[in-house]
Amino acid sequence: MPAPCRTPLAPLLSLATGLLLTSGAAAQAIYVDTGSVNGFGIPSDNYGAAIGLAGRWNAFDFGSNPTFPHTESALEDIFGNVTGVSATYESPGAGASNFQNNNAGTTGDDQALYDDLICPGGIGRLVFDGLAAGGYQVYTYAWAPDDATYLTFVSVFNSPDPTQIIGGPWPGDHQLGVTYALHEVTLNPGDPLIVEIDVANMFASMNGVQLFATGGPVGNNYCGPANLNSTGLPGIISAFGLDAVVFNDLTLTAENLPQNQFGMFLTSMTTGFIANPGGSQGNLCLGGAIGRYNRPGEIKNSGAGGTYSLVLDLTDTPQPTGSVSIMAGETWHWTNWFRDNNPGPTSNFTDGVSVLFQ
Repeated sequence: MPAPCRTPLAPLLSLATGLLLTSGAAAQAIYVDTGSVNGFGIPSDNYGAAIGLAGRWNAFDFGSNPTFPHTESALEDIFGNVTGVSATYESPGAGASNFQNNNAGTTGDDQALYDDLICPGGIGRLVFDGLAAGGYQVYTYAWAPDDATYLTFVSVFNSPDPTQIIGGPWPGDHQLGVTYALHEVTLNPGDPLIVEIDVANMFASMNGVQLFATGGPVGNNYCGPANLNSTGLPGIISAFGLDAVVFNDLTLTAENLPQNQFGMFLTSMTTGFIANPGGSQGNLCLGGAIGRYNRPGEIKNSGAGGTYSLVLDLTDTPQPTGSVSIMAGETWHWTNWFRDNNPGPTSNFTDGVSVLFQ
């Protein structure tokens, strides 16, 4: 028989929920503070919790006169953009309620996150629907501010990471295995993402959840297909990561290249088309001010697989007059220029890829 919840601040409730991310890939990070209205408020926009990335927090609480299933609509992403996200809570156990306790060790934003919570009587779930396919990190805060002996089981369906037990004395900061659990999960198109908590001994706790997309294909290819190289195929460029500059997470890959040849990535804020520049067998799909990734470690060799990648630093983007930082709202374009023998020494280009940054 599931353990009863703590004495609640609101009536004991039996609920059904789901957290619905309808904005897909654009919603790269969503922060939710559970049990907040009847407690210590929500963390400020300067607070990143265990992730360390500051952003907007959404309140989720049952309210004084709830009807169920209870839903919070129009949640915002960490940039304050309304995403169309709606949230509901699912409790196949013995109900749930808001709960709060003023822990002597927590202050400020830590107090806002940890000292109010959802207290399920048994199993409680957050179900995320409508997420874009790809990888996600799920930070689940499940620490009891009222008693260090209260422990919570935390799991994420279809994650390779096991169920984790969270609880203990306040460690002074966020601590994996004490104040929060971390799971990684990969979603196929249409898959739900389900976070589940359960009572490990006396009472379970859910302080909040941070959902962080770990990246996927970004940008749009253009100016293709490229001219064939000595492999008989056109070279292809792709971008993988996140299109928000705050994450500084973007990797370029060039494929279908001739084996064991050197090449470099080029970038510009302007597209273009120059056929066979300098006697090349390819077409340069950039115009304007073109930067070359030819600094130490940036020139790559295609090896036996005919491919290579470069992890970018968006704060150090080469331009003819020096490096610049890419800013939100800008669109940048990349291509790859590589050596070839076809049949004599020459060069070629991949197609181009454009990324609009937020």
